[in-house]
Amino acid sequence: MICTLTAGRLKPGAYDAFREAWDPGDAPAEVIGRWKQVYHARDVTDPDVVISFGMFDGSLDELREIQQQPGAADPGTRRPQCRPRTAPPPPRARPAPPG
Repeated sequence: MICTLTAGRLKPGAYDAFREAWDPGDAPAEVIGRWKQVYHARDVTDPDVVISFGMFDGSLDELREIQQQPGAADPGTRRPQCRPRTAPPPPRARPAPPG
């Protein structure tokens, strides 16, 4: 089992399109069946920051093979609504611990 992780900042209002891009659509059943769980988490203070992770039941070579399929991992077609990363966002102040 391999846990994959993707993190990014979406263009404002693009979350629904982002989720639709994750829909397996017409992917073969043998590919869809390899993914046991996929989760998407949004930052509570900035909903355009999204982390997605999934559990892939297979080897690293099998994962890489699936990722090479057309459209599977092409950021130009799968996630056009993501902003290109130019610099990390500035750190945010954290609340002081209670006490």
